Amino acid sequence: MAGVGKMSYSNKEMETLCLDLADKAEPLEASALREVAQNYRAISEPASGQYEMKYWHIVLATIAIYAVWSPLYFLAPRVSFEPPPEGRRVEQLGKFNETPDGRYTTQTYKFGPGVSSENGVRVFTYTEEQTPLVYEGRTPLPKENYEFQQLHPMNAWRFVTIRTSDGTDPSKNGRHYYVVLP
Repeated sequence: MAGVGKMSYSNKEMETLCLDLADKAEPLEASALREVAQNYRAISEPASGQYEMKYWHIVLATIAIYAVWSPLYFLAPRVSFEPPPEGRRVEQLGKFNETPDGRYTTQTYKFGPGVSSENGVRVFTYTEEQTPLVYEGRTPLPKENYEFQQLHPMNAWRFVTIRTSDGTDPSKNGRHYYVVLP
């Protein structure tokens, strides 16, 4: 068989191969092989200047990507994702609003009233459990840096007012704040 061991064949070689096989095949198979040979004749050969992907193109593309990625990886600022503090109940705080005295207030939903349903009506139960703590990252803030408002029967949340350890805006300083029930 012509061309055994080659990785690719030209259209002319494929046409010749199909016609050679058709001469030795049964009539039905020979007809199908002649039709395939005609299809190869109808397909034009790729132009000699047409781009063809080579192994070294892939290597060059890989080197180029690595050359761009490496400096970005090593020069970009690191973002650390530390786990939240541990406790029976933990909620990350967000959406802080600045108060006139320079503190920041937000809402906590996990430390609001308990919600139950009686006869299809939502019922809020208010119990003061152990006082939760506010953490800045994994470090508890001093008690003088935060306060919880009393639970109110009309709210499904509880307000928390905090002052960060360095006095910066908690929504812009890059740290996470949590309310934790130890």
